[in-house]
Amino acid sequence: MSEKPIPFFSSKQSNRVEGYERFRHAREYIREKSDSWKDLGSNAEQMRELMLACGYNDLEKFRKHRLEWDNLERQVPIAYLDAVGVDLETLKLKVKLDHDEYQSVLGVPLYPRYGTIRYMGGVYGSFPFPDDAPEVDAVLMLQEYSRVNKRQCCINYPDVKSIWINPDGNVFTTYYEPAIRITKKFVIALGSGIGIGRTSLR
Repeated sequence: MSEKPIPFFSSKQSNRVEGYERFRHAREYIREKSDSWKDLGSNAEQMRELMLACGYNDLEKFRKHRLEWDNLERQVPIAYLDAVGVDLETLKLKVKLDHDEYQSVLGVPLYPRYGTIRYMGGVYGSFPFPDDAPEVDAVLMLQEYSRVNKRQCCINYPDVKSIWINPDGNVFTTYYEPAIRITKKFVIALGSGIGIGRTSLR
């Protein structure tokens, strides 16, 4: 969903796992099916029917949301998936492939560049780590900072995991495995941690 970040109040989001894309297989499958509906000129009436079937009257808003649906960045109407030819059972198989890739990524040694410091609600800062500091050392450094300064901190790898560090020294990890929930009307991609440490205007 489109938001405008406020850099002054946000932490740097620089911890990435090179070569990993969450929902890579599922997104490729949805985009492949969606591509046949990209030509507004030759499919104008069909596009209007698709837009109305998804509950939209504003074409620009519909087009913007389609990009987010194709990338699983917003809950996707099942009416949209049906219209472009996405089979839900096939989509589940693609998500299973994504899950298998994710499990492999969890075994890769990580070297975070930044930690996130929570100063107060909606105000975050960055804690830079030395170059090539392994994750275990980065956790110890941020744990000491958190204890001394009484701040909650986090080492965030969007789309992979977040390591939370409390002032009492407690450390716990949230994992963002690629998973979807299917309701009667929507396919919903579960959380990715992408917004942690970021303050935005909606």
